Amino acid sequence: MPTASAVLIFYAGHGVQLNGENYLLPVDTPDPESLEKLVASAIKLNDVIARFARRDRQTFIFLDACRNNPLGPGAGAGNGLAQVDVGENTFVAFATQPGNVTADGGGENSPFTVALLKNLEIPGLSVSDMMIRVRNETEALTVGRQVPWDQSNLREQFYFTEQQALDPAQLSASLSRILADPIAKKRLQVELASSDLQTAVLVVGQTLRSVEIPAPSTGVPEPVGTQVANLSPTESVEDARQNVVSGLETLIVGASPGEAEKDKAGDLARSIQTELRRLGCYRMQVDGDWGTGSIRALTDYYKNTKQVASTTEPTVGLLGDLFLRSGRICKQPVVVKPKPAKVASDAGPSQTSSGRKTAKRSQAAPQRPAAPPPDIGAGIGIGGVF
Repeated sequence: MPTASAVLIFYAGHGVQLNGENYLLPVDTPDPESLEKLVASAIKLNDVIARFARRDRQTFIFLDACRNNPLGPGAGAGNGLAQVDVGENTFVAFATQPGNVTADGGGENSPFTVALLKNLEIPGLSVSDMMIRVRNETEALTVGRQVPWDQSNLREQFYFTEQQALDPAQLSASLSRILADPIAKKRLQVELASSDLQTAVLVVGQTLRSVEIPAPSTGVPEPVGTQVANLSPTESVEDARQNVVSGLETLIVGASPGEAEKDKAGDLARSIQTELRRLGCYRMQVDGDWGTGSIRALTDYYKNTKQVASTTEPTVGLLGDLFLRSGRICKQPVVVKPKPAKVASDAGPSQTSSGRKTAKRSQAAPQRPAAPPPDIGAGIGIGGVF
């Protein structure tokens, strides 16, 4: 696969570890009589990583293979899988933490695979954010017994499904139909109330895409209810966009009226940072702290979309506008670079107390600004940087 821009490997089966080395067992592996015979037909996970990992492309390996030791205690093998040395630009996800055993589940797929399939194709969801959702859902499905784990040194963010380009006029009409139906509006708001703000935006987007807009007809009475978008042949794209933004604000803000203002502000800032990162405008840590880096990223976004910034603070209207965008808006990510340390230097030769002149000291080179952190950290652990 020399021309592939990304490689994905998914393995569901049996895996064992021996002295810290992980082995994947083919389906035709015979019943093990000894450890030597077991590993003779097995495939080393590190060999797989070394075979496909390359600096100039992203490699993703998902392993639903953290099982018990088939030889029993005393054989020298351990339960589950061990940590690995990930290759360059590689992301490795395990169904559970190192040394732990996964649950098979009661259906066709394990809890880990169920959660993975549920979130894999959500538009605009990065692989790091997807794994957070997979981790939480798997832990819930297994009542805390299984916590998915990942190791990564990816150099940029990756999306299995890019955020599709959305037609503001179509969304405006869809949103109008939802808000005009009290039952549909209430059902959607209940769903949004149980979600974080970023998920809420994704939920709204998926719901709007699923709404069928009937062909115009005459003699049909207008729907009764709150009409926030009045789509007409003369409605401009910008009018439609504003209607969508207004409707999103109506749905999302109205979904959680009891939420503390401080928590809501942090959640909103975190969601906007995530969207700005998706559009290539923000490469710092998504932490909900709306500071200089976030403001500069937003300013760069406004510049590239040729908008006049009414405010540089996070708003639901801004989140709705970001939600409607697709692709990479900002060519260069915005980062806050630390100022170089000032190094004092002499203007010329100096004179000592004895009257002798000394040579001019060379000026130290200024320190280079720190490189921006990667979108997915290389740390290992639950709750680490992703």
